[in-house]
Amino acid sequence: MFEGSKLEETVKGWMVESGFYQDRIEDEAANFHLLAEYPERSGSTIDIINPKNRPDMILLVGSIEISPEHREGLRSLPPAKRREFLDNLMEKLIFQPVGFIANPSMDEPQNIQLVRELYREGITKQSFVEGLGWINRCITFIAWRYRNTFDQEKKNDAPGSMYQ
Repeated sequence: MFEGSKLEETVKGWMVESGFYQDRIEDEAANFHLLAEYPERSGSTIDIINPKNRPDMILLVGSIEISPEHREGLRSLPPAKRREFLDNLMEKLIFQPVGFIANPSMDEPQNIQLVRELYREGITKQSFVEGLGWINRCITFIAWRYRNTFDQEKKNDAPGSMYQ
């Protein structure tokens, strides 16, 4: 469907047209590496990467840093409650159409990275924007879950306000 630089041109065009193109990053491991601010004007960034070792796909990669206060809140939970919180989080994420990895580990996450793989044959503007949406929803869910559990004074705030 797409040949060589045509994939990058097409994806960048969709991003510019939709208002969330941010930048192009030099990346030795990628044929191209673009940044999207998604949702537009949110301050949230998602990487769009076409790895050199996998020219047949693009990766949509987002991540969320777990705040030191939330990491401390998680550590302060009794072991059974901590396991319940993490298992529930993993149970919800595992059924989403994104992959995820917690760094350095799921037991003590400091950062959770979310990845949506799009293969060349299935890349359309619709699948691309839907993929960005899935990454964004998962980031929003993680932030909301941590905040709802550990920030007692903010429990009733709308999930979208966590970026402020």
